[in-house]
Amino acid sequence: MTNGKLNALIKLLDDRDENISSPAMAELLRDDFLGQNLDTVLAELQESPIHGVRRKSHQMQVIQRIRKRRRSLSGRLMDNHPNLLQGLAELHSIWYDEMETSALTEVWLGMVREAAKHKPLSPKRLGFCMRKLGFKTYDDNIQDPDLYCLGAVAEDRIGADILLASIALEIGRGFGLQGAIIRKDGAFGVLNVSTTTRGNESKSKILRGTVLSPANDWILAPLDDPSSAEVWSTKSTLKHVAGMLFVNAVCSEGPRYVQILGSCLTGKTEHASLDNILPHPFGSASI
Repeated sequence: MTNGKLNALIKLLDDRDENISSPAMAELLRDDFLGQNLDTVLAELQESPIHGVRRKSHQMQVIQRIRKRRRSLSGRLMDNHPNLLQGLAELHSIWYDEMETSALTEVWLGMVREAAKHKPLSPKRLGFCMRKLGFKTYDDNIQDPDLYCLGAVAEDRIGADILLASIALEIGRGFGLQGAIIRKDGAFGVLNVSTTTRGNESKSKILRGTVLSPANDWILAPLDDPSSAEVWSTKSTLKHVAGMLFVNAVCSEGPRYVQILGSCLTGKTEHASLDNILPHPFGSASI
């Protein structure tokens, strides 16, 4: 680290006056200042003998980690075919910013191993599995972000129906089932799909009579009128979950999460202002 400006900024990190040290942190965190070298610099600063520099470098590492998660989630929400499980894990890690997605991976794998004991190899067996695992819906009128966080739902086995349907869909996929998220009469469930093989061709066919509904205790029920239901894409599902967490952030007056989730939902960078999008007290847009 021989850059004169860099060394000057590092010295300012130890200043007790936040009006001096905070702008130094902001300058170091600028994308066009250190770029990809930032992680290396912060790792070196962690070894500094100066306590103030170590403390500020730790704070910057946290900020950098959150920014990376935000960029990843924002890109995923803009993708037309995102990975559902990864997107839900990233949303959880943004809400619980001390939790790494690797920890969620362990929670998920443990749940899959538990599910394997019930052999969810058919839609009916999948419903039986979800009941045995204890997954239940909660009152939709309750504003609780844990109902929309993958890790919390996986551990407590209580969640919003869209999260439960997503978990069931992903568990089923792990055992060879195919399906999609469906919404009917305001409730979410899993529309099952089977694959038939003819020669070297594989053909997917929607089984209109098989829907697993978390709100209906995972009973396999017929879908008599397919036109009355909506099949949701993975992108729509993730945006809905992100939107519900955004609503919870607004209700709890959590401006930090309003800013993070708002920027992800609108495709803005972490530096862009949401002032013209959000109303008071988070912005100046008119309602």
